[in-house]
Amino acid sequence: MKTRNFVILALSAAACVGQTTQAPATTMGAAIFGFVQTDEPIAERGKPIGFPWVTLIRQPSSLKDKIAPFSIGRAARADGAFGFTGLQPGVYRICAQLGKGTMVNPCEWGEPAPVITLEAEQIAKNVIVAMQYGVAVPIRVNDPQQLLVQHEGKTPGAHLLIGVGDANGMFHSALVTGTDKTGRDHQIVIPANTRVNLVVRSKFFQLADAAGAAIAADAAATSIVAVSGQAPPATMVVTVTGTAKP
Repeated sequence: MKTRNFVILALSAAACVGQTTQAPATTMGAAIFGFVQTDEPIAERGKPIGFPWVTLIRQPSSLKDKIAPFSIGRAARADGAFGFTGLQPGVYRICAQLGKGTMVNPCEWGEPAPVITLEAEQIAKNVIVAMQYGVAVPIRVNDPQQLLVQHEGKTPGAHLLIGVGDANGMFHSALVTGTDKTGRDHQIVIPANTRVNLVVRSKFFQLADAAGAAIAADAAATSIVAVSGQAPPATMVVTVTGTAKP
């Protein structure tokens, strides 16, 4: 009898343990679904942009927010559709960019990139990320003595800064698009009809402008504006003439 009672008590205890340790139901979290579309010109406004890279950036919602800012990214579909699920409550900013072409990232150029505030389990649908057309500005760096190849990445301080500053104080570096025996080509895409400052600066390399005039090491900026629908601006030419004296 004692053995039988022990078995019954053990089975009852096991049943109780199984009930009390059962994991609570998991939650799906919040989610954002939307589309990347063109914003300009008017004739193409609302046209889907295929396969852009969409980045979701979580911003601090308050000083008490204990979740550190972070970002996640993924490619949108051919119709510009994207989605992020399993999100925690908070404030999120949505950016978009293309690896090629002349569309500009709305987060980088101060355009009104959408900002979404999510509550627990909230689903934000049909969020539109609008991208504007930009204009590619060509920049030619003549380097007949191949000084860039000899010193960049090898000699301390041998750096050539090329890019543009926008109205919000952000700097956008120009990308190298080609090289040859006499120099290399750069390109920077800027929003159409926007005036920016082109910066070419180096404390190591001696530089000259298209007219042959020396460019000061600590300040070199030229105001440019590219107009949508017109021919690209003339190539900005810079020549590396030497290196700073030791």
